[in-house]
Amino acid sequence: MNLVLHIVKPDLRHTWPYAAVWLAALTASWWINLQVLADRIEYVGLQGADAIAHAALALFTAMLFLAGPRPGARPMRSRDLLLAKALTLGLTAVLPFALTHWATVALRGFPLHEHALELTWNAVLVVAAGALPVAALASVSRNLQTVVLMLLGCFVVTLVPHLHYSSNRPWGEEATALWIVLAGAAGVVCWQARFRRETAGRVAIAALYLLAASTVYWPADWWRVLRRATCDSGDWNELDSKLPPGWERRIVRFKAGWPWSTVFAEEQDLSAPGKQYELPRTQGAHLPGVGWCRPSAAPSFSVDCQYVGRPSGTLLVRLGPFKAFESERPVAPRWAIPFQHPVQQFKRNYRHGRPPGGPALTIEAREPIGATQFR
Repeated sequence: MNLVLHIVKPDLRHTWPYAAVWLAALTASWWINLQVLADRIEYVGLQGADAIAHAALALFTAMLFLAGPRPGARPMRSRDLLLAKALTLGLTAVLPFALTHWATVALRGFPLHEHALELTWNAVLVVAAGALPVAALASVSRNLQTVVLMLLGCFVVTLVPHLHYSSNRPWGEEATALWIVLAGAAGVVCWQARFRRETAGRVAIAALYLLAASTVYWPADWWRVLRRATCDSGDWNELDSKLPPGWERRIVRFKAGWPWSTVFAEEQDLSAPGKQYELPRTQGAHLPGVGWCRPSAAPSFSVDCQYVGRPSGTLLVRLGPFKAFESERPVAPRWAIPFQHPVQQFKRNYRHGRPPGGPALTIEAREPIGATQFR
């Protein structure tokens, strides 16, 4: 351990300017997120701040793996060097990310003790998603310019096949592609630490990103099997249209086979009745299973619900017996894809003028029960 700490010191000394830029960008992103949640800044500003923060983290990671002793150096063991790099990332990236997560949840009035473990694990995933691919590229490169060019190439290879699908992607596609990249990048870093074969490492990285991009073309049956394996969802084909009272069947994903075929696949989700709450028109309230919700009458009637993480299911907002609006929340496992900010926001405006003052405002959270696909 003393040797690991001995390696951490020069790493921090060589990379502290880049670490300072990363921490400043993270702090700005966190502060802007709080302003967005408080309706003081538009969400567009947060997207720009997040992009800058990710770029700063990538730059810091690249310089960390390019500076100082590199894996394979002698007489230091590769294991000690990798542990030192991981410890440096933990102190300068994971810990600050976790602190911003905890602070956001606490400042928005959610019980921190109920979410601390999930938020910490999410911080690890966010940093891993941003740092591991860059670390793998830096392990097979000799300068920052090479890392940047290879990173841009990997982005093009991975993202272009996904563009024409917009947001209507098969269940689990994004999470699967992400975990392929993370697992492969970790393998490349460990391989390079032991053998230092740059050409083989670059070939492995190219194959890794091609595999991640290929998830766009995986058959629909594969996604159904993956969903059942990870979510323990049953086969509801036998229910057909005869659903129990109060249940609903809704389409949550839609995918067309174009341009390779004319086959259309629809994935539907069964949702059971959930808890229903009546919300005062003049103040907000914390609703179990829903989040913190607040109605607003100016300039037009709207409902703003904030919740921690990605609870799955559907939020239904009603004015008396009439549905005002609804929001489909993610159906993927909460651990599958990390979230940049812990408090998510659902905000919708009532599109039919000012609502009448008589009917009660009710909010219902409906949980997904199972899925089925039709060809």
